[in-house]
Amino acid sequence: MPLISYVTVVRNNKTVVHRNVTVKKTVYVKPYRAWGYRPYYGTIIGGVALGTVIGVSAAYAAPVRPAPNLCWYWADPAGYRGYWDYCY
Repeated sequence: MPLISYVTVVRNNKTVVHRNVTVKKTVYVKPYRAWGYRPYYGTIIGGVALGTVIGVSAAYAAPVRPAPNLCWYWADPAGYRGYWDYCY
C-alpha cells in the first residue's frame, strides 16, 4: 500500500512548490513468539518459594552439634550469631 507524503520542493529560481508524493516502501515486521502456557513456570516459582522458606527457617535454627559434649549458645537476642561451648 503506497504512502502519500507532503513534500516541499525548492527550485533553482527560488520557486517553492508543494506536492503530494507517493512513497513506495516495503516495511518488514519482525515475527514474534506468542506467549503460551508453560507448566514448568509454576514448578520453578514454587521451588524458589519453597527454598526461600526453608532457608529462612534454617537460619534461625541451631546448627548440628559437632560433638556430644558441646552446646550452642546464642550471642545476641535476635538469634543471628552464636558459639559452641562445653555443656556444664
